[in-house]
Amino acid sequence: MKQLPIFCILLIIILISVSSCGDEPDGKWGKMKWKVPADITCVDNVYIIPANGGSFKFTCKNYKPWIAQFDHNVMMFSDLHRVDGSWFQIKCEENDVIFTFQPMTDEDETRELMVVLSAGDIFDRFYFRQEKNQ
Repeated sequence: MKQLPIFCILLIIILISVSSCGDEPDGKWGKMKWKVPADITCVDNVYIIPANGGSFKFTCKNYKPWIAQFDHNVMMFSDLHRVDGSWFQIKCEENDVIFTFQPMTDEDETRELMVVLSAGDIFDRFYFRQEKNQ
């Protein structure tokens, strides 16, 4: 008789955990929707950064993203919300992702950056190029 209450409790726990699962199957999340700054040019899916650098705030309308990858560094950094590179910074604050690029020097050649942002089971990729002659 003592086994019946334990069985009922376990059954209730299982039912609650199964019913709390979301309706969205893995990999079926809606795409990230972005508000992109008007002062940045995009050519063939590459954002062109002026030689004098600048900060650009991208706002995700439906998720709170974090940094999953930049260039070829996959999760090889300690902070998923901020990365400081030698010529760029990526900072995630709630729904905003702020990309900051340093001005180019006389020695700098064309610089390129690829960033992957995630919000769980959804990813988006951004490409940036900074050139002297634009």
